[in-house]
Order: sequence, then C-alpha cells, then structure tokens
Amino acid sequence: MKKIILSILVVVLTTSVFLYDNYQQEQRNIIKQKQEIDYLVKLLEKLYIAAKVECSSHTECFIENGVFKYFKFSNIYIKNRVAFYNFLQLLEKDFKDLKYSFIEKNNLEYYFDKNKYYFDDTSLFNMSSEFEFNVDNLKFNDNVKDDLAFLSWYLNKTAYKSVLNMLNDISIDFRVKYSVVNNAIDYSKIATNLQINLSNTSKISFKIRNKKIEFKIENFDLIKIIFIEFKEIIKPFLKNNENIIFFESLFTHYDEIINPKIKSVTFLIDNIYNTKNVLFSSTYKLESN
Repeated sequence: MKKIILSILVVVLTTSVFLYDNYQQEQRNIIKQKQEIDYLVKLLEKLYIAAKVECSSHTECFIENGVFKYFKFSNIYIKNRVAFYNFLQLLEKDFKDLKYSFIEKNNLEYYFDKNKYYFDDTSLFNMSSEFEFNVDNLKFNDNVKDDLAFLSWYLNKTAYKSVLNMLNDISIDFRVKYSVVNNAIDYSKIATNLQINLSNTSKISFKIRNKKIEFKIENFDLIKIIFIEFKEIIKPFLKNNENIIFFESLFTHYDEIINPKIKSVTFLIDNIYNTKNVLFSSTYKLESN
C-alpha cells in the first residue's frame, strides 16, 4: 500500500513540476511577445508610420495597414526580427568601405552621409540564424508621383504612365539563412532569396545558394522603358561603378537587355568569392504568327 501511495505522489509531483515548467515557459513567451510588440510600435512611431502591430509569438509579427507620408502597405510579416537586424548590421559593417567610395565617387554627399552608420556595432560570435521579411501591396502616394512629374519631360505619355504603374503594387519577399563566425557573416554558408514583384508583372530576384549568386529580371518591359529612355545617364553610371557586383555585366550587355524582344535576363556567378566571373543569359518572348 505504501508503495502505491508513494508511486501516486511521485506521479503527482512530476506532473506538477512539468505543468509548472510549462506555465513558466508560457509566461516567458507572453512577456517576450509583448516586448516585441512594444519594440515594433516604438520603431514605427520613430519612423512616423501608422500601423497595427500583432504578434502570434515573440518571433512572428505582422504590421498591418501601414500609412506613411510617401507610401502605404497592406501587410508586413517579420519572422525573427532580431536575426534580421543583426544581418543588416553585419552587412553594413562588411560593406562600409564600398558605401564610402560609392558616395564619394558619384558625388552624393549632398544626399547621403558617407560617415553615418545606421546600426549598432555589437559583437556576434559563432551563431546561425534565419529570418523572413515580407511586404504586401506596397503603394507609393500621389506626392511621390508628383515628385516624379519631371519624367514627363523625357518620356512620352504612355511610357510615363507605365513607369508610374510600377509604384502601384509592389511586393517584397526576403528570406535568409546565415552563419556568423567571429563577428562576420560566413558567405560560404549563406542562403538568400530576395524577390521583388512590380505591379504583378515584372519580377526581380537575387539568390545566393551553395556559393552561387543569381540575379534575374523577368517580364521587365516596365523597367526596360527606364533603361531605354535614360540610357545616356545609366550607362556611364554603370561604367563608373563597375566594381559593384553585376554593374560591369549590366554595362557590357546593355544593348541586349533593352532589346524589345527580350523577356528575361539572368546573371550567374559560380563562386561568391570571384564576383568578376559572370555568366549572362537571356530569353526571348514567344512570337505568335
């Protein structure tokens, strides 16, 4: 009888400890979730964006019906916001020299502060992480379109309207898995997928996987208008900044890119540590009789 009572007590005690641990974990998650909501609300206030913030957990949050002076959006989804922030911080540190020379070389000091850094320089050692960042139905407001009215001086009416249409519906899908070694991204292990859709037609994608980099533009007639009409401005700019990945290849294949018969173009690099060796390919539109 004593053994039975003792067994029951052990079961009750074990169950109680298990339930208590679960309760404590649940409370910690609730606190973290509230902290994440508070952080995002304060960030939006700092950026002067009005929106609704909801988090299904402390790692997954939605920012809905955002309104800003220059744009609005239906939804932003963030998974692992801290990993997203850390990734941007490491990128800024890795490319600070490139940013400095780019601003200086192109005389952009009036618009950008080459000495300014946007992220805290904190140390991150030997970790792996991943994040997702998605934006749906991003639309620019009429005041931005008014600022672009000068384009009507260079473009015909149809081309001008087509360019503005690109600003009516933009979606962004950005997913990254990365590792950090001694406060630096290990680019041999990184996997990224950035996809930008413009007005449900043109698609721009940038992928890194297994040390290969792919940059692709599909159904880009809207973008092609800008490449054609501003050719005399864009080509010298690309040539002047040929040290930036894909810029030299864009310049080299410019005439093929603006060919009206071209449907998509792809730039492929086999080795992330040798970005000068670029393979270019293109596909043509199907022609009906």
